[in-house]
Amino acid sequence: MHAAVYETPFGVIATLPVALEIGLERLAPEERARAVELPAPRRATWVAGRVALRTAAVHLGVTPPAILSDERGAPALPRALTGSISHKETIAVALATLRQGSSHVGVGVDVEYDRPTRVDVARRVLTDAERAALDGLTPEERDRRVRVAFALKEAIYKSIDPACRRYVGFKEVELAGLSGLEPGEVVVRALLSPSPGALSIRAAWHASKDTLGTPVVIAVATAFASNEDPLGS
Repeated sequence: MHAAVYETPFGVIATLPVALEIGLERLAPEERARAVELPAPRRATWVAGRVALRTAAVHLGVTPPAILSDERGAPALPRALTGSISHKETIAVALATLRQGSSHVGVGVDVEYDRPTRVDVARRVLTDAERAALDGLTPEERDRRVRVAFALKEAIYKSIDPACRRYVGFKEVELAGLSGLEPGEVVVRALLSPSPGALSIRAAWHASKDTLGTPVVIAVATAFASNEDPLGS
Protein backbone atom coordinates (compact mmCIF):
# COMPACT_ATOMS: atom_id res chain seq x y z
CA MET A 1 0.00 0.00 0.00
CA HIS A 2 1.48 3.33 -1.07
CA ALA A 3 1.80 6.52 0.95
CA ALA A 4 0.57 9.88 -0.31
CA VAL A 5 3.42 12.39 -0.10
CA TYR A 6 3.28 16.17 -0.36
CA GLU A 7 5.57 19.05 0.50
CA THR A 8 4.65 21.88 2.86
CA PRO A 9 6.57 24.85 4.31
CA PHE A 10 6.91 22.76 7.49
CA GLY A 11 8.41 19.72 5.76
CA VAL A 12 7.29 16.65 3.85
CA ILE A 13 4.05 14.99 4.95
CA ALA A 14 3.32 11.35 4.14
CA THR A 15 -0.04 9.71 4.86
CA LEU A 16 -0.73 5.99 4.81
CA PRO A 17 -3.82 3.86 5.43
CA VAL A 18 -3.59 1.63 8.48
CA ALA A 19 -4.02 -2.06 7.62
CA LEU A 20 -3.12 -5.08 9.74
CA GLU A 21 0.24 -6.65 8.78
CA ILE A 22 0.69 -4.31 5.79
CA GLY A 23 4.16 -2.84 5.58
CA LEU A 24 6.14 -5.24 7.79
CA GLU A 25 8.35 -6.10 4.83
CA ARG A 26 9.27 -2.42 4.48
CA LEU A 27 10.71 -2.20 7.99
CA ALA A 28 14.30 -2.63 9.13
CA PRO A 29 14.96 -5.86 11.06
CA GLU A 30 15.04 -4.01 14.40
CA GLU A 31 11.70 -2.39 13.60
CA ARG A 32 10.13 -5.74 12.68
CA ALA A 33 11.38 -7.22 15.94
CA ARG A 34 9.68 -4.40 17.84
CA ALA A 35 6.49 -4.59 15.77
CA VAL A 36 5.85 -8.30 16.36
CA GLU A 37 5.96 -7.70 20.12
CA LEU A 38 2.96 -5.36 19.91
CA PRO A 39 -0.74 -6.34 20.08
CA ALA A 40 -2.28 -6.53 16.60
CA PRO A 41 -4.17 -3.19 16.56
CA ARG A 42 -1.18 -1.30 17.97
CA ARG A 43 1.15 -3.11 15.58
CA ALA A 44 -0.85 -1.92 12.59
CA THR A 45 -0.65 1.76 13.55
CA TRP A 46 3.00 1.49 14.64
CA VAL A 47 4.05 -0.10 11.36
CA ALA A 48 2.05 2.39 9.26
CA GLY A 49 3.60 5.29 11.15
CA ARG A 50 7.14 4.02 10.59
CA VAL A 51 6.53 3.38 6.92
CA ALA A 52 5.02 6.85 6.50
CA LEU A 53 7.96 8.52 8.26
CA ARG A 54 10.51 6.54 6.25
CA THR A 55 8.68 7.53 3.06
CA ALA A 56 8.82 11.22 4.00
CA ALA A 57 12.51 10.95 4.88
CA VAL A 58 13.40 9.22 1.61
CA HIS A 59 11.56 11.99 -0.24
CA LEU A 60 14.05 14.36 1.41
CA GLY A 61 16.98 12.24 0.26
CA VAL A 62 17.61 10.57 3.63
CA THR A 63 17.26 6.84 4.24
CA PRO A 64 17.17 6.48 8.02
CA PRO A 65 18.21 3.32 9.85
CA ALA A 66 15.68 1.55 12.05
CA ILE A 67 13.25 4.15 13.41
CA LEU A 68 12.73 3.13 17.00
CA SER A 69 11.70 5.40 19.91
CA ASP A 70 13.71 7.64 22.19
CA GLU A 71 13.20 7.84 25.95
CA ARG A 72 10.29 10.28 25.42
CA GLY A 73 8.52 8.02 22.93
CA ALA A 74 9.34 10.14 19.87
CA PRO A 75 10.89 8.61 16.74
CA ALA A 76 14.67 8.31 17.08
CA LEU A 77 16.17 9.80 13.92
CA PRO A 78 19.61 10.78 12.58
CA ARG A 79 20.70 14.23 13.78
CA ALA A 80 20.32 15.72 10.30
CA LEU A 81 16.61 14.86 10.27
CA THR A 82 13.67 15.74 12.49
CA GLY A 83 10.29 14.10 12.24
CA SER A 84 7.05 13.19 13.94
CA ILE A 85 4.31 10.56 13.66
CA SER A 86 0.60 10.54 14.46
CA HIS A 87 -2.11 8.01 13.75
CA LYS A 88 -5.72 7.06 14.24
CA GLU A 89 -7.29 3.66 13.64
CA THR A 90 -7.48 4.20 9.87
CA ILE A 91 -4.67 6.62 8.97
CA ALA A 92 -1.04 7.27 9.86
CA VAL A 93 0.60 10.63 9.18
CA ALA A 94 4.28 11.53 9.34
CA LEU A 95 6.09 14.86 9.00
CA ALA A 96 9.82 15.04 8.26
CA THR A 97 12.26 17.80 7.39
CA LEU A 98 15.99 18.32 7.31
CA ARG A 99 17.13 19.99 10.50
CA GLN A 100 17.60 23.71 9.82
CA GLY A 101 20.62 24.46 11.97
CA SER A 102 21.46 23.88 15.62
CA SER A 103 18.59 26.07 16.83
CA HIS A 104 15.95 23.87 15.19
CA VAL A 105 14.25 22.15 18.12
CA GLY A 106 11.95 19.87 16.14
CA VAL A 107 8.67 19.37 14.30
CA GLY A 108 5.35 17.86 15.28
CA VAL A 109 2.31 16.42 13.54
CA ASP A 110 -1.11 15.34 14.76
CA VAL A 111 -4.14 13.84 13.05
CA GLU A 112 -7.65 13.81 14.50
CA TYR A 113 -11.00 12.74 13.10
CA ASP A 114 -12.96 15.81 12.01
CA ARG A 115 -16.31 14.86 13.49
CA PRO A 116 -18.41 15.95 16.49
CA THR A 117 -16.93 14.92 19.81
CA ARG A 118 -18.93 13.10 22.47
CA VAL A 119 -17.31 15.00 25.33
CA ASP A 120 -16.68 18.75 25.55
CA VAL A 121 -12.95 19.09 26.29
CA ALA A 122 -12.79 22.88 25.94
CA ARG A 123 -12.10 23.51 29.64
CA ARG A 124 -9.25 21.00 29.59
CA VAL A 125 -7.72 22.08 26.27
CA LEU A 126 -8.32 25.83 25.97
CA THR A 127 -7.11 28.80 28.00
CA ASP A 128 -9.64 31.30 29.36
CA ALA A 129 -8.84 33.67 26.49
CA GLU A 130 -9.31 30.93 23.91
CA ARG A 131 -12.67 29.92 25.37
CA ALA A 132 -13.79 33.54 25.45
CA ALA A 133 -12.93 33.84 21.75
CA LEU A 134 -15.48 31.12 20.99
CA ASP A 135 -18.39 32.87 22.72
CA GLY A 136 -21.25 33.51 20.31
CA LEU A 137 -20.43 30.67 17.92
CA THR A 138 -22.93 27.92 17.20
CA PRO A 139 -22.32 24.63 19.04
CA GLU A 140 -21.14 23.05 15.78
CA GLU A 141 -18.69 25.88 15.03
CA ARG A 142 -17.37 25.87 18.58
CA ASP A 143 -16.95 22.08 18.61
CA ARG A 144 -14.90 22.11 15.43
CA ARG A 145 -12.61 24.87 16.65
CA VAL A 146 -11.99 22.96 19.87
CA ARG A 147 -10.93 19.80 18.05
CA VAL A 148 -8.73 21.77 15.63
CA ALA A 149 -7.13 23.51 18.62
CA PHE A 150 -6.57 20.09 20.21
CA ALA A 151 -4.76 18.85 17.10
CA LEU A 152 -2.67 22.02 16.81
CA LYS A 153 -1.59 21.86 20.44
CA GLU A 154 -0.67 18.18 20.15
CA ALA A 155 1.54 19.00 17.14
CA ILE A 156 3.08 21.97 18.96
CA TYR A 157 3.91 19.90 22.05
CA LYS A 158 5.71 17.33 19.92
CA SER A 159 7.73 20.06 18.21
CA ILE A 160 8.89 21.63 21.49
CA ASP A 161 9.42 18.45 23.49
CA PRO A 162 13.17 18.21 22.71
CA ALA A 163 13.57 21.59 24.42
CA CYS A 164 11.12 21.06 27.28
CA ARG A 165 11.72 17.36 28.05
CA ARG A 166 8.65 17.26 30.28
CA TYR A 167 4.89 16.97 30.13
CA VAL A 168 3.42 20.20 28.76
CA GLY A 169 -0.16 21.06 29.68
CA PHE A 170 -2.70 22.10 27.06
CA LYS A 171 -2.90 25.60 28.52
CA GLU A 172 0.84 26.23 28.20
CA VAL A 173 0.40 27.46 24.65
CA GLU A 174 -2.32 29.75 23.34
CA LEU A 175 -3.72 30.05 19.83
CA ALA A 176 -4.90 33.39 18.47
CA GLY A 177 -7.88 33.85 16.17
CA LEU A 178 -9.89 30.76 17.10
CA SER A 179 -13.19 32.52 16.45
CA GLY A 180 -12.35 32.97 12.76
CA LEU A 181 -10.23 29.86 12.37
CA GLU A 182 -9.51 28.86 8.77
CA PRO A 183 -7.12 26.24 7.36
CA GLY A 184 -3.57 27.51 7.26
CA GLU A 185 -1.18 29.01 9.76
CA VAL A 186 -2.19 30.16 13.23
CA VAL A 187 -0.46 32.49 15.67
CA VAL A 188 1.03 30.68 18.67
CA ARG A 189 1.85 32.21 22.04
CA ALA A 190 4.03 30.21 24.43
CA LEU A 191 3.02 30.26 28.11
CA LEU A 192 5.51 27.62 29.22
CA SER A 193 6.26 27.41 32.93
CA PRO A 194 8.99 26.59 33.62
CA SER A 195 10.25 27.98 30.33
CA PRO A 196 13.03 26.24 28.42
CA GLY A 197 14.11 29.61 27.03
CA ALA A 198 13.01 31.65 24.02
CA LEU A 199 11.14 29.55 21.48
CA SER A 200 9.80 30.56 18.09
CA ILE A 201 6.85 28.31 17.24
CA ARG A 202 4.90 28.05 13.99
CA ALA A 203 1.82 25.88 13.47
CA ALA A 204 -0.75 25.26 10.75
CA TRP A 205 -3.57 22.87 9.92
CA HIS A 206 -5.60 21.61 6.99
CA ALA A 207 -8.56 19.34 6.38
CA SER A 208 -8.16 15.99 4.64
CA LYS A 209 -9.76 12.53 4.47
CA ASP A 210 -8.64 8.98 5.12
CA THR A 211 -9.07 6.28 2.46
CA LEU A 212 -12.54 5.51 3.80
CA GLY A 213 -13.60 9.10 3.16
CA THR A 214 -13.68 10.05 6.84
CA PRO A 215 -12.75 13.73 7.33
CA VAL A 216 -9.61 14.37 9.38
CA VAL A 217 -7.70 17.38 10.61
CA ILE A 218 -3.91 17.33 10.13
CA ALA A 219 -1.92 19.81 12.21
CA VAL A 220 1.81 20.53 11.92
CA ALA A 221 4.27 22.60 13.92
CA THR A 222 7.93 23.57 13.97
CA ALA A 223 9.96 25.13 16.77
CA PHE A 224 13.26 26.99 16.97
CA ALA A 225 15.26 28.00 20.04
CA SER A 226 15.30 31.68 19.10
CA ASN A 227 13.07 34.69 18.50
CA GLU A 228 13.71 34.55 14.76
CA ASP A 229 11.08 33.62 12.19
CA PRO A 230 11.81 29.88 11.74
CA LEU A 231 10.53 29.69 8.18
CA GLY A 232 11.92 32.99 7.05
CA SER A 233 8.63 34.52 5.96
